[in-house]
Amino acid sequence: MTARILNTAGVALVLALLSQSVLAQARPGDSGLQIDKRLLDSRFPQMSQWGKAGVRGGIPPLESHTVKKVITASSSSNINNAIRSVANQGGGAVFMKNGTYTIDDRIDMKSNVVLIGESRRGVIARIFMNKRSAFYFGPGVKRSGIYRMRIAGSWGRPNYDWNIGDSRRNNELPGNENVSVMFKRGVVDSWIDGVDIINSGDFPLRNAGSHITMRGLNVRGVHNKHGGAHGYFFILGDRNLLTQSRITRLRHISIQGSHAEYNVVYDNYFRQEISFHSGDRGNNLIEKNRITLPADMPNGSRQQPDYRAIMGPWSSKHRKSNTDNFIYNNYLLEANHGNRVRMSGDSAVYAGPIYNVSRGEKQTRNFPKHRHVPRAKTLYPINLGSAQ
Repeated sequence: MTARILNTAGVALVLALLSQSVLAQARPGDSGLQIDKRLLDSRFPQMSQWGKAGVRGGIPPLESHTVKKVITASSSSNINNAIRSVANQGGGAVFMKNGTYTIDDRIDMKSNVVLIGESRRGVIARIFMNKRSAFYFGPGVKRSGIYRMRIAGSWGRPNYDWNIGDSRRNNELPGNENVSVMFKRGVVDSWIDGVDIINSGDFPLRNAGSHITMRGLNVRGVHNKHGGAHGYFFILGDRNLLTQSRITRLRHISIQGSHAEYNVVYDNYFRQEISFHSGDRGNNLIEKNRITLPADMPNGSRQQPDYRAIMGPWSSKHRKSNTDNFIYNNYLLEANHGNRVRMSGDSAVYAGPIYNVSRGEKQTRNFPKHRHVPRAKTLYPINLGSAQ
């Protein structure tokens, strides 16, 4: 399939923008998927909200966008000019040709405007900023998204793969507070799809929005993993969907804060823990993920942090979730704890955390078994075989 192209300056452009075949199995977050009422279970009333997580109506397929600007390797100012031009035309797509783009100022995303990279590995957005956000979805932005590119810090690979509990050594870029991708509170129905976020400065992604879909991401490495909330893949908002992504070498994947509720983390492969770190509202769902903690990840020995696959608060500065979160049908392998497998499979739902502060083996008891198991063997009530 090809995208609809707006030709300018008499130049005819033919750009092959391949999307999912309509014959392929649907992916979580696809356009047209709806709650399958046959899957709902009255013993888990949260399911009706989990089915609404992510962009309402789904991520628009690539071929549905009209490309109104085509840009080649340039700097932030040219990208922002293209975005503003397309926004002034009522919306559409900015198509970024393969090349390396210098991100030296904030890219301000606009409602109804999307960025589409020519290819995931061919479009490299290289960040040269120590402050602010590189790609910024501000309050009030809606129906905006990023497809297909690599967002990479200019600082190379971090010296340390993990948070080793040393604030000096884990603070590799002192003063760097850069966020690679930011969704502020008030952003709705927006997305990031098929994007690499590599070697970030301070945060790969902070999402305080609602109904945001984060799909097909490859997130790897962050330089600043020291204490005081640094180095997180942060989910702070509500009804967001994180799916079919790979994440590793951060401080935390954290679902946190007073607005974090009804988020769905579904069908991912993480080599990183998920933390319900402090004060989320509960009712978040972790289903059908493979979470492996690598053997070299800290396990509490030698005064280092003690990582478990899914965690509650681990500091007296934090507090547990307002109500239960739900863990179901995952495979959780802790290679850093002797290849221990916990809370895996579809024979039980686990709910918690139940402790305000839990360390060591207490973390393994933080999500006890729920009294019910869903009849349809899923808590995510979307039939992925029936895109409409």
